[in-house]
Amino acid sequence: MPPPSPAITVLMPAYNAAATIGPAVASILAQTFSDFELLIIDDGSTDATVQVVSSFADRRITLLRNPENLGLILTLNRGIELARGRYLARMDADDLSLPDRLACQYRLMEARPTVVACSSRTVDFARHRLPRYHLREAGHEALLARMVVEPPLSHPASFVRRATLVNHGLRYDPRYPHCEDYRLWFELSQVGRLSNVQRVLLRARVSEGSVSQRYAEVQATVARGLRREIIADFARSTGLAVELPNTITAADLRRVQGLYRQLTARPRAQRAGEIGQLNGICYCLYMSMAKAEYTPASLIAFLGSGDWLRAGLGGIRAWRVIRKHLWPNHFPPLL
Repeated sequence: MPPPSPAITVLMPAYNAAATIGPAVASILAQTFSDFELLIIDDGSTDATVQVVSSFADRRITLLRNPENLGLILTLNRGIELARGRYLARMDADDLSLPDRLACQYRLMEARPTVVACSSRTVDFARHRLPRYHLREAGHEALLARMVVEPPLSHPASFVRRATLVNHGLRYDPRYPHCEDYRLWFELSQVGRLSNVQRVLLRARVSEGSVSQRYAEVQATVARGLRREIIADFARSTGLAVELPNTITAADLRRVQGLYRQLTARPRAQRAGEIGQLNGICYCLYMSMAKAEYTPASLIAFLGSGDWLRAGLGGIRAWRVIRKHLWPNHFPPLL
């Protein structure tokens, strides 16, 4: 008789992670929530990754090996197929989960059945660096607004309702390399709600050779295309005429800003969510104009418009818009 299915499958892909995977595995085995399986898929490592994992004597660990190096996306999709838990928790082989991570995320998902995926606040850590905290909203509408600009969930801290993936045929899409999680959050937001636990539950290790640093240019290119897809979907669902030419000018920004007036007649709850997403679109436009558009006059116009006070454009984003005007090459375009 097969063993009962666990509540959670923790999916950990690993490739040449011998130096870091031991503490990562230990952080999962030390969780206060114990009803889980830890599914580790070695993706053709040539170092001692398998030996380090094999040194742990815990029946909750399942170690599988790909026949060859398949890459992260195919390895993750293999894990989805093999997972037995009701929930799928992601875990990287170089990060550390805090002891109550699984318990907190499990409670959120059990209490809110319309939520199909969540993550949490996280903190980056590295030698000789100050920690960097990543704060993410809990509300679905706020996360839709964030998604226009960047992924609304932390991939290494993510926690997904596996039935949603299975029932809707959702997997990581290889057409979006290094943005596969960003694309998946967008697809999941079409069939359910997103959320985040408002606590730091994961410490993410930052290294010079990380995937996000080695493939930053490819990631930025793919993300630009995905943002345009997200904005096009927003235009279809709202009926707003959001047009994004290849070369963006200040006139294009002004046309999109004129759409705020069309939202005033809509119900308050609907209007608030759509305004948040429109704020995100305007920020992307501010950061993506042709270099010739960033002039002293356009900077004065930005400061005089009061956009830097608008929710979604204030704070760090407003400071980035100012810096983009002063040094157009400083930040890559978002669209």
